[in-house]
Amino acid sequence: MKNPHTNTKRYERYELIPWKKAAKKAFNNTCYVSGLQTDLEVHHAGKSFADIFNEAHRILGLTYHKNTEDYKPEDLKALTDKVLELHEESVPVLLHKDVHLALHRKFGEHVDLNQINEFKRNFKGGNKRDI
Repeated sequence: MKNPHTNTKRYERYELIPWKKAAKKAFNNTCYVSGLQTDLEVHHAGKSFADIFNEAHRILGLTYHKNTEDYKPEDLKALTDKVLELHEESVPVLLHKDVHLALHRKFGEHVDLNQINEFKRNFKGGNKRDI
């Protein structure tokens, strides 16, 4: 299916769907911390999507454009390839949306695997009310 987005960040997030599906499969569609199986999100351990997106621009020497049509087609392809490559190097962790928010409230914007494991050890139960 052709990517329907013209906003560059939405376009690149759409291109991550296979990466996200692979993460969900690897975690058996279960939150790593709570064990919940609904409202799941893929967390980038250590680097945020924005970090990866900006790093891809920096590596390629590209100027950010809000809209995809402002990139040359070959530059947009190179950007997508680099964003996907950098995601393959990152550690995806499947989390319930409320756990994901709680992690960021506790640890800030960049949450690494050690912090996720600490949060998991201290997690009181598998109930959404406990988050």
